[in-house]
Amino acid sequence: MTDNIPPPLAQMTPPQMTPPSPTPPPQKAPSKSSWPTAIGVISIVWGSLGLICTPLSALVSKFNPQAKDMQAKFPDWYTTYSTAGLPVGIALAVLLLVAGICLLKRIHASRALLLTYAGVNIAWTVVGSIMVITVLFPSFLEGDMPNKAAVIGGMVGGTIGGMVAGMAWPIFLLVWFRRRKIRQQVQGW
Repeated sequence: MTDNIPPPLAQMTPPQMTPPSPTPPPQKAPSKSSWPTAIGVISIVWGSLGLICTPLSALVSKFNPQAKDMQAKFPDWYTTYSTAGLPVGIALAVLLLVAGICLLKRIHASRALLLTYAGVNIAWTVVGSIMVITVLFPSFLEGDMPNKAAVIGGMVGGTIGGMVAGMAWPIFLLVWFRRRKIRQQVQGW
């Protein structure tokens, strides 16, 4: 009967168990920056609008009798300049659209494309504003006109507003893509 008696507690050996090894917490994959998506989508939207609005504005001015009367007052070389504006505007819109798509796909060339767009667009906006001031202003102000001061104010405000609006996105792109952190991120794609 002594076989069924358990040994005293002091004589018992603990079961051989190894403590569980601590598992490291799962590591998150480095998060992707969200700025390429935001800038890419905005570029695609602006590029698409440029592709739609540039030819549309040319059509409207071609079939508008008032525009034809006004163009008769302009020098001949200005008609050549304004005709050249259509393919330049379309090319800039296509460049912006392609650059935005490349940025969404995180293609390394997107930075160079957007910087090229920004530089050319700023130059084209400055040239266009100079043309407005030197050619359009004098043409509009010929002859007697009631409310001449209001017309001049509208032209000056429209020109300044057009320059600011036309150069806001390109200037942002120049500043953004020249930042060291952004250059390094793009180089890693």
